[in-house]
Amino acid sequence: MIQVNSLCKQFAGAPAVRDLSFRVRPGEVLGFLGPNGAGKTTTMKCVMGMLNPTSGRALVGELDPQEEPVRVKHSVGWLPDVPFLYDHLTPEETLAFVGGIYGLSRERIAERSTELFAELDLTGRTTELVAGLSRGARKKVALAMALMHRPRVLLLDEPTAGLDPQSVRLLKDRIRQEAASGAAVMLSSHQLEVVEELATHLLVLSRGQSVLQAPMGEAMARARERGQTLEGMFLELTGWRSAP
Repeated sequence: MIQVNSLCKQFAGAPAVRDLSFRVRPGEVLGFLGPNGAGKTTTMKCVMGMLNPTSGRALVGELDPQEEPVRVKHSVGWLPDVPFLYDHLTPEETLAFVGGIYGLSRERIAERSTELFAELDLTGRTTELVAGLSRGARKKVALAMALMHRPRVLLLDEPTAGLDPQSVRLLKDRIRQEAASGAAVMLSSHQLEVVEELATHLLVLSRGQSVLQAPMGEAMARARERGQTLEGMFLELTGWRSAP
């Protein structure tokens, strides 16, 4: 569902992503790791069609987001690290607006909104203004927006940031459900335990380049052979050094 081939992206001549290639197939969850500035969000935006690659390409299914941006966006659910929300709308109005953008009927919008609010534990807050919601509740509204049109590809950038443990568990269950139903998921997170629990495959970026790509079981076996945890392996691969 996601194909990235020799992707490069530069900003003012400085490389943000360098010669990156990978695949995410239906039912897979790619744990997409890297320190701040490694190129994770830039890569996701290229897949989404929000940025044009300097060279190489990203495909969603057989669609190029630069050539068919509308069709790609109908296939992708995008949850950014800092979601943009309309503060003076309610969650109910927000999903009605999003559903309309995707061409859903009023009946389908109402049905899908009810489903998502129940699954994300937002049922009692659907008529409050988004401006008054907690950070965690706002993140849930953003996730509902990403799921509204039943996308076959999910791009999740720090989805558990700001969530309490109960909400994190709910979100993890939801990601599992989406993958089990055949969605291809890219999951970027600094919470390594979340990635270790959910990912079927692992890709680690450092300075815009891939320094590890492997099935999750294979990556963890490699870490164990070296007497490391996922955190230890990640820090080694990305060149972190502790203070003397």
